[in-house]
Amino acid sequence: MSNPRERQRMFDVFTSHGFSDVTVFGEAFGAGIQKGVRYVPGDEVLFRAFDIMVAENFVTYDLFSALCDEIALPRVPEIWRGEPSLAAFDALLEQDSAEAKRNGVIAEGNVSEGVVVRSNPLLRDVFGQWLIIKHKSDKFAEVVKRAPGNKVDVGPAQAFAEMFVVEGRVHNALGRLRDRGVAVENDMADMRVLVPEVIADLLKECSTEWQQAIAAGMSDKQIRAAVTKNLGTVYRHMLIARVT
Repeated sequence: MSNPRERQRMFDVFTSHGFSDVTVFGEAFGAGIQKGVRYVPGDEVLFRAFDIMVAENFVTYDLFSALCDEIALPRVPEIWRGEPSLAAFDALLEQDSAEAKRNGVIAEGNVSEGVVVRSNPLLRDVFGQWLIIKHKSDKFAEVVKRAPGNKVDVGPAQAFAEMFVVEGRVHNALGRLRDRGVAVENDMADMRVLVPEVIADLLKECSTEWQQAIAAGMSDKQIRAAVTKNLGTVYRHMLIARVT
């Protein structure tokens, strides 16, 4: 909300529902943020809400939609509802971005990054974590997809690095760095800030697989070294592709 009147309207709507401790989750997108997909026709940066939490719980998606509409707060497009299955989720990938189309951007190959999948109402797993997943297009995947039986004879640390240090993860790491105002020079000097950013992401998102590599006999230091080496290779290829 950009002005006091809009903020007051948001406050009034939440208060009318009896909500006091409210957090709105969303994402900025547009010029200079995401790479590989164009969401807006010009240089503007837009915002879309994707969830609302009251106290420690998320509201249902239907209530989220109703609240956003009352507030006139733009939200991410809902593109499908139905029984969950991998086939259904895969069918949503490799399609032109619904958000881009909504903003008047129609271009061949302007494929969306992927979809966020959630239940309605939102549920938790046995560990108390919210059940939300990202199902990404191959172009933006953060994990290498290998054909069944296509095993490569490398050590656990290198196998971990090759599996999880991919262009999609590096693109996202660069976006987070830019969001925080960290200077990105688009050359190999960026490794200074990319390495800790990617390792922090892996420790958060792939902690189970990291520990499995340790259980297989790798040290934490060996895994970090393999990640750094593979990241250097991936980022070098990305920079070459950028200038060719």
